[in-house]
Amino acid sequence: MGSFSIKHPLHMKTAIGFFTTIILLVYMIVKEFTSEGFTALFYCQSILLAVSMTLLIYLLLKSFGKASNVRFSDKALAIRGKELGAEKIEYIMVEGYFSPVVGIMPKGKRIVPVDHSFRFDGSGDEAIKALGAWAEKHKIKVYNKPFWRWI
Repeated sequence: MGSFSIKHPLHMKTAIGFFTTIILLVYMIVKEFTSEGFTALFYCQSILLAVSMTLLIYLLLKSFGKASNVRFSDKALAIRGKELGAEKIEYIMVEGYFSPVVGIMPKGKRIVPVDHSFRFDGSGDEAIKALGAWAEKHKIKVYNKPFWRWI
């Protein structure tokens, strides 16, 4: 039916959350170090800072990495080379308007898996219409609402 270029979504809320956490931790580390020296709290804050920075860098690298593709066929949806049969999909969620993020919810899951979340690269409107047509053909509901996903 069709194939479209996709990328990993940039989770703006998550990125802003990590960035805010990093700023606060740097402030707390500087304040703690200048008043007390090396304490257990200093080490805990340093570890949290390192983890937050690592996750933010991972998020940005995944988002700006190379594009993959999604392919619509008669019986399945192939996302980044992995086939997902129409019978295994509970529903599809679309979040946002200008650069919509698509989440494919498999049956029996509560959170969208990382491999099932993407944004269309380039021809977003045409791709969203094709996704809607594919979902309608297979009697899969498409919701326009925010959804939970792993990083």
